[in-house]
Amino acid sequence: MNTYRKLTRIAVYLTVLMVMQGCRNEKKTMPVSQQAEELTAVQRLMSKDGEILFPARDELVADRKQLIGELIAIIEEKENRIGKQASVRAAMYVLGEMRAVEAIDVLVEYIGFPRVMGVGEPVVTDVSASMLSHNLKDTREIYPAVDALIKIGEPCLDTVVAKLGSPVSIRACLAVLVGLRGRDFTVETLTAAIEKESDAKKKVRLEASLKVLGKLPD
Repeated sequence: MNTYRKLTRIAVYLTVLMVMQGCRNEKKTMPVSQQAEELTAVQRLMSKDGEILFPARDELVADRKQLIGELIAIIEEKENRIGKQASVRAAMYVLGEMRAVEAIDVLVEYIGFPRVMGVGEPVVTDVSASMLSHNLKDTREIYPAVDALIKIGEPCLDTVVAKLGSPVSIRACLAVLVGLRGRDFTVETLTAAIEKESDAKKKVRLEASLKVLGKLPD
């Protein structure tokens, strides 16, 4: 009986070895392209084969573009800005971490979110006395687009300055400018913009922005 059990165990062991060897041989004979499909795009970037490396590169770029587009779509959806604000905040955060310059326009458009969201949506004035009691550091926490734009960096400067000419989100725009270049730079930028502006209404708003900046604590 003991001999029978031993022989059975040996047979099972040999069968397992044969199966494992067969799997190894199958993988060795598998086409390179098929083996590559089992790797992630980042892993395929390490290949010496250009037919594997370059498609992996292009795949990663395409994935990034698609992800940015989907995140922007979350922000642009009105229902999300009203009923799913945590999702919008998260989307803005990710865009900032990605340094996604493609998202500058939408982030500046909704820079006042969640206090100022858009036409036909709930609005809380951005420059009231109570709001001015917050410092610029607090502003980065209140407005998720502010933090995202600061992370994206200087490519957003011109778009943010142009937003100051509109009647919303002055404080949030100022926080971006100060966060990127400091208060002195922001004063110089606003002063130059006021001198160049020919539209009377926009000029008044830029002058108002400069006054607000003087009242905002760091």
